[in-house]
Formats: sequence, C-alpha cells, structure tokens
Amino acid sequence: MISMYTIYKYIFHGALLFYIISAYLNHSLVFNGWIPFDWTASKSKYWFAFLYQSVSTFFIVIQNVSNDIYPCTYISLFKGHLQALGMRIKRIGYGGKNSTTENYRELVKCIKDHEQLLDFFNYMKVVISQTLFLQFIVTGFALCTTAVYFVKYSSGVLEIFVAVSYSMVLVCEALPCCYLMSGLMQKSDEFVTNIYSCNWIDQDKRFRITILMFMQKCQKQLNIVAGGLFPITLETYIQISKFSFSMFTILKNMK
Repeated sequence: MISMYTIYKYIFHGALLFYIISAYLNHSLVFNGWIPFDWTASKSKYWFAFLYQSVSTFFIVIQNVSNDIYPCTYISLFKGHLQALGMRIKRIGYGGKNSTTENYRELVKCIKDHEQLLDFFNYMKVVISQTLFLQFIVTGFALCTTAVYFVKYSSGVLEIFVAVSYSMVLVCEALPCCYLMSGLMQKSDEFVTNIYSCNWIDQDKRFRITILMFMQKCQKQLNIVAGGLFPITLETYIQISKFSFSMFTILKNMK
C-alpha cells in the first residue's frame, strides 16, 4: 500500500518538475531570485544557477512535505488507537473465560487508556489548530490567485500544467487533514456504540454503573477548531473553496 507520504512526495515533486521544465524551455531560472553573479553572461553560469535552484528547491520540497504531512500523521495515529480501543472494549464480557471482577478490571484499564488518548488529543489539537488556521487562509487566497493566473496569463500548454500541478499541491495541503478529521469525528461517535456493544448485561451492578458513566463522558464528539473559528472538516474545506471562487470572480472582473 502506498503511504500518504509517498503520495505527497510525488505530487509536490511533480509540480516542481513542471516548474523546472518550464524554466529550462524558456531559458530562465526556476524561480526569480537574487544571484551573486550575472547568470545571463554565459551558458556555464546559467547552468550553475539553474542547477543550484533546482537541487536546493528539491530538498526544500522534501521539508515542506514533512511539514504538511505531520497533522495527517497525528490524526491517523490517534484514529487508529481510538479504533483499536473501541474493539477492545467491544470484546469485554464475551467468551465466558473471565469473571465479572476480571471484566471490570479490564474496563477500568480501558477507561485509563482512553484518558491517556484524550490527553494526547488535547496536546495535539493545540498545535494542529494553529497550523491549519494559517493553512486555510493561505490556501484560500493561493487557490484564488492561481486561478486568476491560469485564466488571464497562461498562454501555453506547459504553463497550464504548471498552474494545475501547483493547484494540486495547494489542495493536498489542507484537504487530507479535513478528510481525516471528519473520519475521526465519525469514529468518536462510533466509540460510544462500541462501549454499548460489550456484554454489560451479564455483568455486576458496579460494571453497569461504570459503563453508563463512561458512555456519558464519551458522548462529546472529538473535533479540532482551527484558530477557534473553523472546524476542521470537509464542510469547512468546501467553504474555503467557495471563498476562493468568490475572490476569483471579483479579481477576474477587475481591470
């Protein structure tokens, strides 16, 4: 199975490849920037500046991939642990091998593990919330400006590929997190069902009271709000896309 990191790497480096090919065909640099010599003076100086920008940007892209994928990694890990804990609770009381006391001890262990997961989630959402708040704003404006460039200034097929590949990079920076977070919210709702699915009927009164309190505590849906304003969900990403389209319509009609 192809990992998410590999998919990110292919998309990001694919966009960079289009930039490099476009620069080579136009006999220009990959990106406009200051060079401590006149790279147009000779072919050797041009190739030195061209290769310098291409290689250095390649490693910058690797760093950007790592930066963009860490929220997805944390959300996926938490989602997997929550799902595994739900399956573990769901099996309590079945099989007839353990006594009611042993089943209660297992339930208490699961509750403690759940508290540790919530602690991890609370630490995680503080970091992800701040990161994605800025990411949402940047993605909205970047998609808008890229669309304007695509419509008004793209004259060749290669430039169209550059604009499309860059747009895919912008989409990958926010969409996977929104998708994974929506899945995590669904798993948090299913977690209560997993608690109820254990064999609580055949257990003692202490077990049933504890599991009722545990279910009550877990009814609050787990979510992350970016910057305290935008919930990280697919619906939010759709709203960002609508905002980008609205800004694109305004800028397109400006002279």
